[in-house]
Amino acid sequence: MFAYRLEVLRVAEPNFPYAGEDLKDPATVFQFAKGIDRYDTEQFVTLFLNPRNRLIGMTKQSGTPSTIIVYPREIVKTALLCSASCLIFAHNHPSGNLSPSPEDIHLTRELQKSLKLINVEVLDHVILNGKYFHSMRESGQIG
Repeated sequence: MFAYRLEVLRVAEPNFPYAGEDLKDPATVFQFAKGIDRYDTEQFVTLFLNPRNRLIGMTKQSGTPSTIIVYPREIVKTALLCSASCLIFAHNHPSGNLSPSPEDIHLTRELQKSLKLINVEVLDHVILNGKYFHSMRESGQIG
């Protein structure tokens, strides 16, 4: 059985949780996205930003307790539709372990390669649990 769900939210929606703050800092991304840590399944959020690092769109995908399927094609398509200049990824680890898995690192690098073809930069990939976060950019796991 195959299951895939992708939600696209736009800043113009009245229930969108964004007050216009600059989201390039991992701590700010953590504060923005920490609501996904309440799920017992992995949630993958993509933040689409303009050239001033202001949020212009967001997608959220749901997975299983230990994995999530992310399609680079869908992220590239949405980046083009949003006219995004850069992206930030965030996802939770229901296990509580903040270390990125080899699959997390591989996925992020593949997304970077795909997005580079359309001149969209990946600013960071933040992994979070209830209280803490891990920035793949700050830890040198992505360039």
